[in-house]
Amino acid sequence: SGGMVPEFVNPKYKDAEKTIFKKPTRLECMMQDYPKLLSSEAKVGFISLEREVCFSAVKNNAVDALGKQKKTGFPESACSGEADAYKINRRYLSLAGASVDVEGKDAEFNRIKTKVGAKLVFQPSFACTLAEFKSKFPKPEQVKIGNDATIILEGGGVTVERLEMQKGFLSVTACPGAEVLVNWKEPGHDGPTMDFEPVGEWGEASNSFSYPQDLPEKYQIRGYTTKFSGTADERSKRTFVFDTPGKYEVTI
Repeated sequence: SGGMVPEFVNPKYKDAEKTIFKKPTRLECMMQDYPKLLSSEAKVGFISLEREVCFSAVKNNAVDALGKQKKTGFPESACSGEADAYKINRRYLSLAGASVDVEGKDAEFNRIKTKVGAKLVFQPSFACTLAEFKSKFPKPEQVKIGNDATIILEGGGVTVERLEMQKGFLSVTACPGAEVLVNWKEPGHDGPTMDFEPVGEWGEASNSFSYPQDLPEKYQIRGYTTKFSGTADERSKRTFVFDTPGKYEVTI
């Protein structure tokens, strides 16, 4: 194409003989080649981070992901990407000083080996940097999260003073101008949960997965559906939306 960075083609094949294209090939260029175009006086550096922190791709179908995991250890699939999203939030919580199992428990979906732990969703409006994140948990010793907890926090005015939940569900959303203090201790170990229910069967003859006919694609590519325990009323009592500026407290 006449660009400044050298280009190449990287075809993907369907068969071992490399006679059938998996998909149309395209021109590519590598970011690694960019420093080669700079002068000898240019200052070049890089930052190395774990994949789950910066590059947990979601780009392979279930069959390709299975082969990718066997070959590289990284399936780069929907279930691995979602697992890494939850895991990095558990790590942030741990770095803030809270008690949480970062690694989670072994699980398998679409024959992809992964980990399932506390399902934590922290929206960018809640915190972006680690420093911001730590400021949201001023008393981290009072934050204790178990593997069967699902927590969603959204809004810059949300602060967690206490949050103890071994098993349960909590969602807090605050609009701009709403200051919300979370002071929550889930009683016992019987709170409503969001669990992953495996779906799909592997066919050796067809070398593919089969799913219920009416199963949406978003669940097929993950290899599981979401299943809630408890009643809708129990979950609604643990879902808080503050759409008017003011000061509030979330407690139980």
